[in-house]
Amino acid sequence: MEQAEQTVVTPEQLYEAMLADYPDHVRGTRPVHTVGVGATGYFEPSRVAGQYTAAEHFAGGRVPVAVRFANGSGSPTVRDGARDVRGLSVKFHLAGGGATDLVMISLPLFFAATPGEFLGFARAGVPVPRRAPSALDKVLDALRLRASAPPSDTTADGLAGVMAYADANPSVRPGTVAALSLVTPTSYARVAYHALHAFKLTNGDGVVRYGRFSWEPVAGVRPHLDARPPDDYLRDELAARLQRDPARFVLRMTVAGQGDPVDDPTRWWDTTRVRVVMGELVVTGVADDQVAAGERISFNPTRLVPGFECSHDPILVARGMVYELSCRERGGTGCPMGSGSP
Repeated sequence: MEQAEQTVVTPEQLYEAMLADYPDHVRGTRPVHTVGVGATGYFEPSRVAGQYTAAEHFAGGRVPVAVRFANGSGSPTVRDGARDVRGLSVKFHLAGGGATDLVMISLPLFFAATPGEFLGFARAGVPVPRRAPSALDKVLDALRLRASAPPSDTTADGLAGVMAYADANPSVRPGTVAALSLVTPTSYARVAYHALHAFKLTNGDGVVRYGRFSWEPVAGVRPHLDARPPDDYLRDELAARLQRDPARFVLRMTVAGQGDPVDDPTRWWDTTRVRVVMGELVVTGVADDQVAAGERISFNPTRLVPGFECSHDPILVARGMVYELSCRERGGTGCPMGSGSP
């Protein structure tokens, strides 16, 4: 574990490791969260939000947003019914043409505390071809009343490698357990999403606090009860839902307490912490142009503004660089971030 922490990791290494986890991945698309749907709406900050941050999108009044819901896999053919991480990325369009992003997923904790661990975790999940079962294997399987191994032309899902890596790296275990506990949702609008990292908030008086953020669905969290939901049902369900009513999410911040680790996304903050409602996201419709609003659009967890800034979390910094690399590789909009484009 110490060796992983001391390893110098480049964005290119992380990017390629994530691509290797999905052999059917298509170059020129996102390395993860490949399948998604773009939507539109607005964000309205709460009356108390300005007490915690001077960031422009919390100053008051509605802020137009672009939204992307997605499955976590890097496969372009993953079914919506898979027990997968879900994502909700929100781009706040600011006055003057600027933008800032909030990137969240359905996991409350991340898989790694350092870029070295992140790289090791990603490499551990690369699918490994299964060995063809021998005649003796088949006999033993029959005696043990268990199913025979699949043919050798199929690949494992990488779970065995991930579990072995988690066993050797204690800080990886909480995020791994959380991933194994995921359920398939009935709707993108009925999932709780988490930003994973702590962010530095500064208010107008210069008071600094650190907080973690979550989108909590107003409709409530609800898992899908069918053993095999229809393919692409999440996209279809979202479109039908938004034709009836907007989907609403409450933005809730958990404020760091004394001694809380603000630089480690694998560590849990207990529920005794102060929690503040910072605003509401209202998703009003599926975007008409899914190429621009669903595929080409770029989000980055480090695209932030004064008053709402990065903490000293090394994983947050690393993720920001990988998102930037991914944006360039697939020709996404808004990269590099310093170009001034949203």
